[in-house]
Amino acid sequence: MDKGSYSFSLGNTTSKGVIPTTGLDRYNVKLAAESKLHHNWTTGFSGNFVNSKITKQTTANDGVLATVYGAPPSYDLAGILYHDVNDPYSQNTFRSTSSFNAAYWAVNNNSFTERTNRFFGNAYVNYSTKFGTDNHSLNVKYQLGEDAYNTIYTNIWGYGSSNSSGEIQEYSYTINETNSLFTVMYNWNINEE
Repeated sequence: MDKGSYSFSLGNTTSKGVIPTTGLDRYNVKLAAESKLHHNWTTGFSGNFVNSKITKQTTANDGVLATVYGAPPSYDLAGILYHDVNDPYSQNTFRSTSSFNAAYWAVNNNSFTERTNRFFGNAYVNYSTKFGTDNHSLNVKYQLGEDAYNTIYTNIWGYGSSNSSGEIQEYSYTINETNSLFTVMYNWNINEE
């Protein structure tokens, strides 16, 4: 009779976004184990830890594409300096009256980061038995699960941004959820049919 089993895994995902300076870095660790304490008793757990960092740019009305779509194909966004030569805080866009940030100016001066640490997993104990002439079985299981994470958002609008004179915002969310599940399953095999 096998007494138990376990598994351990590490993972990493690195992805670059279509827009320069954007992307995802994620690291994850998983550990799971199961042990047979007795002929009728089994216990086990599974735990996952994930650390991720997402770097992004704004969307909608503040999005970097607002000036890209507004410029004609003949306007060389990558070749024309995105700020005044004598003033790096004064943007140079196709439409000088634009209320949007120049795409390359935004990429080089604005930063939006989302950092998350998350743990989720569960532990359980299980009792199973057969009785009668082995045509009756009973399975009783109790599980306790946890899902906890913290996400920190950091938004940096560079000095000279179209919607502010420069601003840093930081806020976070912390969520902790515990789940408990108790199940009883009774099986009666009345006959082979």
